[in-house]
Amino acid sequence: MEYFIGHEIPEFKLERVIGRSIKSGVRGSTTYFIKEISSTTYPDVHKLNGAKGVFQLFDKGILLRMFKSAKTYSIAISYSEIREIHVNEGEHWINPRILSPFWIALKLGVNIHRARYFARFGKEYEKHPTVVQVETGDFSCQLTSSGFSYPSEERFFKSLNTNKVVIKPAAVNVIS
Repeated sequence: MEYFIGHEIPEFKLERVIGRSIKSGVRGSTTYFIKEISSTTYPDVHKLNGAKGVFQLFDKGILLRMFKSAKTYSIAISYSEIREIHVNEGEHWINPRILSPFWIALKLGVNIHRARYFARFGKEYEKHPTVVQVETGDFSCQLTSSGFSYPSEERFFKSLNTNKVVIKPAAVNVIS
């Protein structure tokens, strides 16, 4: 794991840790809010709690870019250092009104990820945030994002070149 401060990182420094940037297919993740971050190697990293961050995909690892107070911080993590990555989808809360477009779409068998666009009244459809937990030997980070971007997050983490990713879909809670 390497820690960088600043927007421009020389390619040769990244290549020795995580390889070259992926040029095709899924290359980056959605935006996350960093809820908790800690490292035994880099104790100042805890100051980044509350920052925004994105993951970038590389040949031999991932790059977590974080943005706080107009500064860019980056952590390069190789696949060999990763203990586990947990991706937990936020819960769905469904409370459709009878004869609403959302209710009709659900009755017709439309997938919940498509039917949610028809929810028109108040709290017919709620989605809790997705939580991502990244753990290495000396680094841990908990990030959250809008639950509505879960399908793209799932695609990104499935594309990682490691078997240490645990994806947990959420339960659907229907209120009748």
